[in-house]
Amino acid sequence: MLAFQPTAPATFAFVRPPVRPAAPVSAATYARRRLVAGILLAVLVVAVAIGVSWLGRPAPALDLRPVAEVQVLVQPGDTVWSIAEGLAGGTDVRPVVDAIVAANGGADLVVGQRLEVALP
Repeated sequence: MLAFQPTAPATFAFVRPPVRPAAPVSAATYARRRLVAGILLAVLVVAVAIGVSWLGRPAPALDLRPVAEVQVLVQPGDTVWSIAEGLAGGTDVRPVVDAIVAANGGADLVVGQRLEVALP
């Protein structure tokens, strides 16, 4: 019968590649590196200064006053929508419709009625 014979553990030798000595750096290389670092630092300082100056500015106030106030005389066959199309001038009609309805207490029109419209 065969008996178990323990063996010595294997040892591994890690072989490092030879290290090349660093090439000497000239004074001109150091000068260029300092110049580039100085330029990058200056750009960073300017960017931070611009950012801080923008943080201190208040937001521009919105002017919510109407652009114009118009009086319209309701003619036979007029609707709020048709009057708003005439006043909108090719832009979105919905804000003008809303302004007409809000200013005159509803969408009901009577022939001969004067509508006071504050155009947005």
